[in-house]
Amino acid sequence: RTGPGRCFRLYSMSEFNHFSEYSVPEIKRVPLEYLVLQIKALQLGDPRKFPFIDPPAMDSLEMSMTQLKQYEAVRENLTEDITLLGCVLAQLPVDIPVGKIIILGCVFREALESVLSIAASFCVQNVFDKKP
Repeated sequence: RTGPGRCFRLYSMSEFNHFSEYSVPEIKRVPLEYLVLQIKALQLGDPRKFPFIDPPAMDSLEMSMTQLKQYEAVRENLTEDITLLGCVLAQLPVDIPVGKIIILGCVFREALESVLSIAASFCVQNVFDKKP
């Protein structure tokens, strides 16, 4: 809380005392494939040279570019141009692998219903996972 009143926390005081003062920026915690693809789709240049406020590790950016090439969203040429598939993936508000599954499901219409069910299952947190 930032004002008067009560605050009920769902963790112990010892856990609270082990929290960092500030959380790690999201750009340093999550996969960057979607962000890198957005930079490419918006023609903002090389994602490695993008003026991030809090830049991610260069290794993470390189890994993201490699992943995008494997998904065939970016060409493996010198300029690493975005492909037609990459342009479509950049418009979908889902992770790159899920987006590619959905696009392929649309191509093979007979399997679309099954593919959408599988894609939806990838988009929810596993109910059997227990956080440490």
